[in-house]
Amino acid sequence: VNLKAIYERCAQQKAITSAQFISISDTQVDIAVTTSQKAVGLKSKCNYQQTIRVNDDGVHCSPPVRVEKSTITANYCNATMNRKASVYKLTNDGTTTYHLELIDHDNSITHLDLSSHHDAVYSSDIFFSGMAWSDNGEHLVYVAEQNAAKTASWWSEPKDGVTQGQEYSHRDHWGEHHDKISNTCLVVVTMADLSVCVLNTPSDLTPGQPVFLNPSTVLFAGFAHGDARRLGIHYCPNRASRLYTLEWQATDAACVPITGTDLHVRSPTVSPSGRHVVWLENGVGGPHAQASRVMMADADALTKSKELIPIHDDDSHPSVYLLRFAPQCWLTDSILALDTCHQTKRVLLSLNVTTAEVDDYKGNGCQRVLAAQGSKALVQTSSPSTTHGLELWTFNKPPAAFTHAKVNQLMTGTSFADVIVSKLEDDTDDNGDIVNHTMILRPKDDLPHPVILVPHGGPHSGYVYDYYPLMTSLVLAGYALVVPNYRGSVGYGADFLNSLPGKIGRQDVDDVMLALDRRASEPWAGDATFVFGGSHGGFLTAHVTGQFPDRFHAAAMRNPVISLPAMLYVTDIPDWCFVEAGLPTMPLASVTAEELGVLASKSPLQYAAKVRAPTLVLIGEKDKRVPPSQGHLWYNALRESSIQTKLHTYPEDEHPLATLPCDADVFVNVVQWFEKHTIA
Repeated sequence: VNLKAIYERCAQQKAITSAQFISISDTQVDIAVTTSQKAVGLKSKCNYQQTIRVNDDGVHCSPPVRVEKSTITANYCNATMNRKASVYKLTNDGTTTYHLELIDHDNSITHLDLSSHHDAVYSSDIFFSGMAWSDNGEHLVYVAEQNAAKTASWWSEPKDGVTQGQEYSHRDHWGEHHDKISNTCLVVVTMADLSVCVLNTPSDLTPGQPVFLNPSTVLFAGFAHGDARRLGIHYCPNRASRLYTLEWQATDAACVPITGTDLHVRSPTVSPSGRHVVWLENGVGGPHAQASRVMMADADALTKSKELIPIHDDDSHPSVYLLRFAPQCWLTDSILALDTCHQTKRVLLSLNVTTAEVDDYKGNGCQRVLAAQGSKALVQTSSPSTTHGLELWTFNKPPAAFTHAKVNQLMTGTSFADVIVSKLEDDTDDNGDIVNHTMILRPKDDLPHPVILVPHGGPHSGYVYDYYPLMTSLVLAGYALVVPNYRGSVGYGADFLNSLPGKIGRQDVDDVMLALDRRASEPWAGDATFVFGGSHGGFLTAHVTGQFPDRFHAAAMRNPVISLPAMLYVTDIPDWCFVEAGLPTMPLASVTAEELGVLASKSPLQYAAKVRAPTLVLIGEKDKRVPPSQGHLWYNALRESSIQTKLHTYPEDEHPLATLPCDADVFVNVVQWFEKHTIA
């Protein structure tokens, strides 16, 4: 098997990362699309932009143009005017600056150097970034890092504006993947005079996600930190935050909170008329990836909110698992378009904010709303055997349910259906209760293949019916994958999710082993069995190879959780250790020996001496979530027991092991490791 060719075939597929409407009329629609593509030869991911025009003559796509990853773009379009704003990062002679490019409705172009006003502009951060136009197209707001104070050595020559002896002072940040985000600011650019105004916000807040409530008022999410330690926020939509308004043009402007305390509030969006404000909201603490309520208030009574979509206890109705609404998300002034994880699919929802009526559409795969405007929506599509496609959905006026929309195919994904079979199956326990929603991916034949159990991380996440390049590569390499969404996964209601905390290391282990055992007699299941998981999936990989030492021929793990007591003191999310072990969150200095014992009782380290499966350990050296010491601990524990093991460390990678050189290396080495031990 040519592993390099398989990886390149699966990984070098176009991924649609964003889409926006540029202009909409009765006869024509113009769309801006951003895609990314892994370039193995360049050892990097390349980003491209292109425009698509849809009219009576059909669909017309411009050639893609390569853009820098750090570019952020916002398009303003209404019936009379179009404007486009883009921020670019430029590096010359080691100096990085940020520049704003404005393209007006008459195609005139203006450039502004922003370096004197602030530092980095945040383009793609899910929690803090944002760029939005006012409803009249006269003002633009975005998020940047404040300029840091200039520092120098004690032995340098004194200079005005430069503080000596503080060049090594620590700056607080927001943990894994957010270690450059410390003190953000909101910035407004006015088109009339091209003035740049950095807004004043409280020093105990990190502001982000700004939109205009009206041309003189900015609405934003403020993430609280005060003087306390900031916990990691990546994958963790449960940190304290509130919505604030700011009359940005007033001389005595003050930030006014409009939501309560002890909440995580995010993703404010304002209807086209400015009448309705909608946001996502859930509690602080608890499981990190819980569902959110959709809330709404009238713009003239912002503190009087009402719930539009609740958090459901079961999966009879979709709960909302979504970090942010799309930048353009309003089909009309009263109908919002969004998507959510429901069971093992990503489904489309249309929400009437005046009646709270919800219509959902469940397609054959995974569907995401990238933009909605003027009774039209741009929908990204995919499945385990088909890469990203893009569709234009056109609704009746007023819009009905997604099931009544006209669909135009704009971009078609690559299909692997001729070589891959994908199925969804449920596993029940002896009481008839569903404990797993399991996805099966395997080669399209009835021959027996070596089986890989693939438990997901989180643990409160889940695999949806989406395209995963690594999984497709493994199937093309000849493996059958058993991919369980065990109890604790998202998409099945609060009861299913909340059943796991306090029971990790037992309930999740039993669930994933049940998923594997139920497939042992399938004609496609060969004799060789492996397990491959990352993060909490690595935690489960360690557990099952220790608790069931004769079940697996070999194992591979990515940034695994091995010892909760050891992880507690070095991770950016110590609260995760407490929550998943069933303990109350407490200051680290207050942890007792008894509580450390509970954490140890949930950890796989206790089973290390029983492991017999040769194990490949893969570690990102910049991981702040599950620090590298965790993987080293398992690697050394296996060596002490004379178990065959191998360690790969990736110096530039964080928790996801997502850089292209690492991603490619992981695939080839995992397959070679499993091949070696299939033969053995």
